[in-house]
Amino acid sequence: MHVGKEVFYEYLLLKPQEAVTETLRQYGLELNYMSSEPEKVKLHYETLLQNIYQRHVLKVFKGVLPYVQELQRLLEFYTSSDRKNLEYYQEAMNNVTGMYVSNNTNMLLLQCNHCGKHTTPEPYNCLVCQSAFYCSHGCKANHKYTHEQQ
Repeated sequence: MHVGKEVFYEYLLLKPQEAVTETLRQYGLELNYMSSEPEKVKLHYETLLQNIYQRHVLKVFKGVLPYVQELQRLLEFYTSSDRKNLEYYQEAMNNVTGMYVSNNTNMLLLQCNHCGKHTTPEPYNCLVCQSAFYCSHGCKANHKYTHEQQ
């Protein structure tokens, strides 16, 4: 099953997060077939990355956490099947979204909303607004206080 890039892009733009994950899983069969053509795989990755970013710009996600989780799943999906292009996937992620990827853990890195250190999205994220991330429990406690005052 080969789908045109524009049609596939529009399809994913309108689908909820779970459906995108399932589509990625199903599309993995074609990705394995295309693995002999690395340029097609890279183009496919960039298309999906742009799609997720566009949905973020259109505010389809409730908060930043679901957006970051979907980006992380996309990164894991591609890097697990194509380890030799790991650096390319990390660079493309940075160019499109502005987010850095840890070389050691292959996790997205975000800035702590309190102290500014780079941190992974979990376990210290705000469960109320789902848009703030912290490097420690202490930094998260300060954010919780601001929600209580609102």
